[in-house]
Amino acid sequence: MNKLPGAIVRFLWMFPLQLAGFAVFYIIFVYLFGLAFVLPAAMLLTPAWMKIWRRGGKWWTCAVIVLGALQYVVPAIVLAPAYPGHMALAAGVIVSGGVLLRRRARPITIAMLSLAVCSVTLVMSYYEMYFRINEHEFVRRDETLAAVGRMVVAYEDAPEFSQMRRLAFNRPLDQLWVTRGYDRPEELPSLMRVALADGHFDIGAQTPTQAVAVDEAAQRVYVGHFRTNTLAVYDAATCQELKRVETPQRPVRLVLSPDRATLWVLNDPDAFVTRWDARTLTKVADSEMVDIQMPYPFAYSAAEKRLYLSFSMLDLHILLVELDAETLAVKRNKTIGVTPARDMLVDENAGRLYVARPLLARVEAYDLRSLEKLFSLPAPMGVYSLTTTHDGRSLFAGSFTTGELWKIDIGARKRTWRGFVGRRIRHLATHPDTGEIYGTSALGLFVIDPNKC
Repeated sequence: MNKLPGAIVRFLWMFPLQLAGFAVFYIIFVYLFGLAFVLPAAMLLTPAWMKIWRRGGKWWTCAVIVLGALQYVVPAIVLAPAYPGHMALAAGVIVSGGVLLRRRARPITIAMLSLAVCSVTLVMSYYEMYFRINEHEFVRRDETLAAVGRMVVAYEDAPEFSQMRRLAFNRPLDQLWVTRGYDRPEELPSLMRVALADGHFDIGAQTPTQAVAVDEAAQRVYVGHFRTNTLAVYDAATCQELKRVETPQRPVRLVLSPDRATLWVLNDPDAFVTRWDARTLTKVADSEMVDIQMPYPFAYSAAEKRLYLSFSMLDLHILLVELDAETLAVKRNKTIGVTPARDMLVDENAGRLYVARPLLARVEAYDLRSLEKLFSLPAPMGVYSLTTTHDGRSLFAGSFTTGELWKIDIGARKRTWRGFVGRRIRHLATHPDTGEIYGTSALGLFVIDPNKC
């Protein structure tokens, strides 16, 4: 019984320490499985960490350091360009703490405390990147847009619509449709209709939305409600819901065929594509399951009659998958490395497929017919979305982590302009008529004149 109080104290000391040391992963588990799963799992793991800490040999110390490096080096690399101050402060705390404690604490204790500092720094940086809005970013945004563009719908005018996702044009009515994510209560409106002439907007459609596509001839708007696993169609003029059907899983991307007869839906998390009759909203075919995690990169080539998708997570081999648009059969799987892709863009005139690689800070160009890599272009770290100018000579690339928007000369393969429009750039699109570049970020819906960049 005399040892029980000491055991309780050690447990209470080690429990928050190992929670802090692996905060990034515990937050992911909370999101996936809930707090009721994570807390018992953490309590069961704590005795194992207590044993490691008590043994405290050099091999255990090295193992903790290597484990932390392997788990957190990639997030640190991604976040460093956006938050150099955070990373420098964490490194300073770890180094100075190690120097001060080297004679007062065992190496295993210093290693675990360092791991906790690194993990908590990453969690705080991720939270700021995904959810917070800093006042100084408004100044940077306005300085950039003063010379080359304007805000169509600023965050200040629609703060409840801060998690803008994807956009689609409706040229006959001079409209733009924008979807919203789920950082706020899910009952908030999640679909925005914007009049491009004066920036007037209205919002509707409950539950978070992700994908959107517009049939300009029939004036129908297709929207994927990914939290409810449903696909809805709205009247473009009245915003009234016309029909809603259930989807097998979360609809995260939509592609409408040029003749407006077929709608392809990319489903998450099992990465398979469904083909729908766009006029009746009835499912026609399913593809086979593709071994892909977070299948957000999705593109369609009308000339080749092919669909393309890829990974958005780290893996031992990242695949570029080609599907037949009619039968949805897998035609080719091509390994393109180990770092994830985030967006795809088809340039039919040039016969190329552009793939954004956020961890490499590159955009890779592939031949549409052979899928052979042609060349790569520089891009901002965390590149998340792509679009080209009308003449196909320049590529615009936006970063989710840094909020930078780059204009890249494809022929010269170099950056020709850089600006800041707000972190969390999620979608870029070129207006089919005017050639202007529209995009969504944490600071709102913006438009850029490519000729002024």
